[in-house]
Amino acid sequence: MDHSSSRRLSTRSGKARKLVIKGLKGKAGRQESVLDHHVPTLPESFEEEAWARISRAIHAIHTQIPLSDVKEGLYRLCESLCQHHLGVRLYHRVKEQQIQHAQQVGQELRAHAQMTPSPSSKAWLTHLQDIWKTYCRKVLAIRDILLPMDRTVPGEEEKGLCPVWDMGLEAFTSHSFTSCASRTEEALVDLLDQARGTLNHESIKNHVDCMGGSTFPPEKDEEDLDRDELIHQTIGMYRDMNLFHSSLEPTLIRTTKAYYLQEGKACFRSPSTLRPIFLLFSKPLGSPEGLIRPAIVKVLGSSYSSSLIGK
Repeated sequence: MDHSSSRRLSTRSGKARKLVIKGLKGKAGRQESVLDHHVPTLPESFEEEAWARISRAIHAIHTQIPLSDVKEGLYRLCESLCQHHLGVRLYHRVKEQQIQHAQQVGQELRAHAQMTPSPSSKAWLTHLQDIWKTYCRKVLAIRDILLPMDRTVPGEEEKGLCPVWDMGLEAFTSHSFTSCASRTEEALVDLLDQARGTLNHESIKNHVDCMGGSTFPPEKDEEDLDRDELIHQTIGMYRDMNLFHSSLEPTLIRTTKAYYLQEGKACFRSPSTLRPIFLLFSKPLGSPEGLIRPAIVKVLGSSYSSSLIGK
């Protein structure tokens, strides 16, 4: 049969033919898709055996020892559990183990604070940043082997389920950071005061005199740069834990406003520094740039300008 004859036969009815695949009937009489029909049934012991291996891997990550299983195998285990609708139960088990680890981190922070009851602000924040960065790396490593769960479980109907990264941050916030929150805030405020000390009216006046009237801020040395970087890292940690606006920002506003008022009084006692100080503080240099919301920065800058003019 030539090509033209086959074409006439295919169009004789006037309609294109369609291939229809009917659903398969399960034992209970419900319609099943082809994919559901071919998903094998798990052995009764599979879930517990899989969890034992995943839990052992999470413990290895927490204690920073080599994994006994390859990551791809752990990924496949997690994938199989999620395919058989066991992801939510796996999620709660992982969360419980993560909370236990966060509690241990909190105990380590308390023990360090007791061993060094009065560490310098820089030493304490440096230690806390080391703990925080290590903790975050562990959470990311756990997420890598649980990606199938991370992609499917948070979107299910059960409430209170979030991605693995957010789960880890919540555990750290509730069970690790609470033990040292006040000490951390005090240390951060102290470093901010040190940073502001490099920009007070006396240091700026001396700089202006040395520079022949130039109003460019004095250059920072390596120690000042390290301090500022530590400040930004700590505030970034507050942002990651969603504690910045609720816990830290009110303190920054209060201390910055007090600093502006203090500098206003100092400028009144030394009128010769008024012009260079006013120019340098046309931007609120009392706190590292970008830490406070722009609307509040504007209010603080206005408060400082008013204090200068009022004096």
